[in-house]
Amino acid sequence: MTYIIVFLDRRSWKVHMTCIGANSEADARRGFHECYRHGDFQILSVCKKPEKPENENGGDNV
Repeated sequence: MTYIIVFLDRRSWKVHMTCIGANSEADARRGFHECYRHGDFQILSVCKKPEKPENENGGDNV
């Protein structure tokens, strides 16, 4: 699953977003902290990225 993480950079006071692949929200948060450990960031929101729905009729939409 892909999780979307919205976070605040406390140095610049700008809000950013990143996507992290993980098995759970907790794993996504851990992955975020591993990737961004050198900055001063605060996670504001974590949510699952919706999956693209399969085409119901089995073919291309033309």
